[in-house]
Amino acid sequence: MMTFCIQVIIYISFNLGIPLAAPISLPLISHGNVATVINLILIGVMLSVFRTGDVVTDDKRKFVSKAG
Repeated sequence: MMTFCIQVIIYISFNLGIPLAAPISLPLISHGNVATVINLILIGVMLSVFRTGDVVTDDKRKFVSKAG
């Protein structure tokens, strides 16, 4: 998700006249080029991770506070 957010921020800032980087396409809105294909691949990977539940989680151990 961070990739898409960064792309949108760079796109909006470039259109407002603040050149942070070279102009890029707006994710999922601009017409076909390599960036659109890469964005679709990233969405597929993200959806597959959320579907399978292979997201990193903390251990289920309880942490005991030593404050007393």
